[in-house]
Amino acid sequence: MSIGASRAQLVRQLLTESLLLSGAGAALGLLLAIFGVETIYGLLPQQMGSVIDLNPQVNLRVLAFTAGAAVITGLLFGLAPALRVSSLQLTSALKDVAEGAGSTGGRFAGRALLVLQVAFSLVLLVMAGLFSRTLVNLNAIDPGFNPSGVLLFRIDPTLSGYRDERLTDLYQRMQDELAALPGVESATLSPFSLIAGRGSWRSMIPPDGSSDAKLRVHVHSVAPNFLDTMQIPIAFGRNLDPRDEETAPRVAVVNETFAREMFSSVNPVGQRFGFGATADIEIVGLSRDAKNNSLRDGILPTVYLPYAQGRRLRSMTFSIRTHGDPAAMIGTVRELVRGIDPNLPLFEVKTLEAQIDETLLQERQFAKLGAVLGSVALALSCIGLYGLLSNVVLRRTREFGIRRALGARASDVVALIMREMRLVGIGAALGIALAIGASRWIRSMLYGVETIDPVTLAGATFVLVSVSAIAAYIPARRAGRTDPLVALRAE
Repeated sequence: MSIGASRAQLVRQLLTESLLLSGAGAALGLLLAIFGVETIYGLLPQQMGSVIDLNPQVNLRVLAFTAGAAVITGLLFGLAPALRVSSLQLTSALKDVAEGAGSTGGRFAGRALLVLQVAFSLVLLVMAGLFSRTLVNLNAIDPGFNPSGVLLFRIDPTLSGYRDERLTDLYQRMQDELAALPGVESATLSPFSLIAGRGSWRSMIPPDGSSDAKLRVHVHSVAPNFLDTMQIPIAFGRNLDPRDEETAPRVAVVNETFAREMFSSVNPVGQRFGFGATADIEIVGLSRDAKNNSLRDGILPTVYLPYAQGRRLRSMTFSIRTHGDPAAMIGTVRELVRGIDPNLPLFEVKTLEAQIDETLLQERQFAKLGAVLGSVALALSCIGLYGLLSNVVLRRTREFGIRRALGARASDVVALIMREMRLVGIGAALGIALAIGASRWIRSMLYGVETIDPVTLAGATFVLVSVSAIAAYIPARRAGRTDPLVALRAE
């Protein structure tokens, strides 16, 4: 300016530099996206029926958006500093007074942006922590049965013309031949498998016949050995057995929740209930509680009925407990069913553990995606902190040289720079407040953890502060190693 440069020329020069930096960042970001988006996508579970269906592509729309973002970023964050620098006081600037007159607003804006960056990074880390703890809590649930070593598949013989006795005979033959396979411990069947996300509900008439006290229960029409195969223990009475055929008196096994809600402290074995006008079903056994639809649901009042005494049969799910890896039996099972009837297609062939994992797909996707986004945000915050403190060290090089010349120790200079960590503290405090407010929107997605969870908040804050301290220490150590003579000669 002192030799004739106009304000417009200075603004144009600084905006050019800002746009070049922004464009270089956009180009690097596109390269990372091209090679990184598939990696991130690969981290997410890809089972059938996924909750979040992603199709990541770097196409022309992405390129246009990135170019636009680069230009807007370069203009928006380059214009304010350019205008500020172009209005410098020449006398102060030429005398190199302190850190330069008129730079206070810029330093404040930089610190404010860093505080916001830290705050939003902490919000993402807290969200990732809450989803991760939810996934851990769900995986730790005892479902009340043993899911390991069980292979599932579903068939619907009615699509091939099977009806009535022919259908019943087919199911019995398949169960017998599956149970006789080498490596198979037992085979059973039911309309729905456990933790399938679906089932049958019916209203039950209580023993006194009152219509105003109906209990809505989950009904399983199962083979007599279903509870044994799924390893659900019988607490009192007997299990279902082959004697409970279509013409035999109607019987049922109920779970502990059913007995508690309907009979209170009375032993339910020997009691009667019904689903119609009469209580015509006798309870012959009491089973331990087990999960039915999903791990999230509480224990439901459940009735196990012999499928031979149930309603009209349609499709059935076979559950095969094996001695080894159940997935290794898939080929053998397919061959067996093909030998019985080649027109019977198998559906939903999977292990029970895989089925349970599928019900946790949403939680697993959110936990992994939250961890990825939180890590990226944390990295950006550390880069911002490192850049800010590196700039502070550069601007105050002469000051540090004078301090060292007057007797300051290297640790004193390091401590002086590390004081800027208070910005991280302010951002963390703001982030905790934002996380508490934002976590209320995901309350329904959590399990076994409160939205205001001290452990998650403390853990996310510790990670953020620890990593930020490392990013801050690098330029601080460089400042502490400042040579007084070199610093005083620098200008």
